[in-house]
Amino acid sequence: MKKVDLYQIPLDDDWHEFELHGPIVCMGTQTSSWMNFWAVEDSAADPVTMSLRVFRTGETIPDESAVHAWTWDPWQGQVMVHLVQDLTV
Repeated sequence: MKKVDLYQIPLDDDWHEFELHGPIVCMGTQTSSWMNFWAVEDSAADPVTMSLRVFRTGETIPDESAVHAWTWDPWQGQVMVHLVQDLTV
């Protein structure tokens, strides 16, 4: 069975681990302290632990150990936020 689940990630400049059973499909709804993202939850899929962090445009992302996962434009081009995955986990 598949469904889409909601996750929340703090906006605190730290990496956070999530156990996901499918791909990230959307990102949005930000407050000053957290952001939502949605991922497919496939009960037949093996869980994958992902270490994620939100970066704002212009912030330095680790060169070799991270990959872009999703971008969201909450303020119509004024500030973009980017969900980044740490590949060393």
